[in-house]
Amino acid sequence: MAAAALCAGHAKGYSLTAGGQLTDVTGQHAGIGAGGGIVANAEDTGVFLRALMQGRLLDADRVAAMKGPALWLGGEVTGCGDVAYGWSGGADGFKTNVWVNGSGTRLAVLFLNGRTSGSDGDQTAGATLRRLYCAA
Repeated sequence: MAAAALCAGHAKGYSLTAGGQLTDVTGQHAGIGAGGGIVANAEDTGVFLRALMQGRLLDADRVAAMKGPALWLGGEVTGCGDVAYGWSGGADGFKTNVWVNGSGTRLAVLFLNGRTSGSDGDQTAGATLRRLYCAA
């Protein structure tokens, strides 16, 4: 199989100072890989998650195992009638929040590229993800 090339550039990540100044931190990842860096786009991430949860990428046993405590901790109560599976990752410059339901029919993907680690924006991103997911 040939390796796929990315056709477009990645988003740049910006750290936000208390005074509102932006610092490009795209290439700064303190030994933790991408650290929540945006390496795809929201649409591609959604296509991947739907295919994963609908059993088009892995067999049903592996998908079921992912929904358990080994990866997605059994899911999260969403407040809109179902359980969502997903993750949140981030570092200075980037934040990624993703939720998908067990059948892959409802999902929300939130990518942010202006962030300071540990900021109040993390709580805002979580609340925004919940609103997006429940509106889906």
